[in-house]
Amino acid sequence: MTATFSLADIAVGHSFDGVRVDVTREMIKEFAMASFDNNPLHWDDDFIAETTFANGKKSTR
Repeated sequence: MTATFSLADIAVGHSFDGVRVDVTREMIKEFAMASFDNNPLHWDDDFIAETTFANGKKSTR
């Protein structure tokens, strides 16, 4: 069932329950390719392994 709201029903701090999506590395790579985003953080697993985004480790680069 879809809820119907008017602008008067919504106030600052109101939140909406969303759909949970488990994002995979493959999904990120596909979106990066589709959006022409050539940042290696999105598609190069070897590159990302050397960054601070890899398990909280500091980059050695």
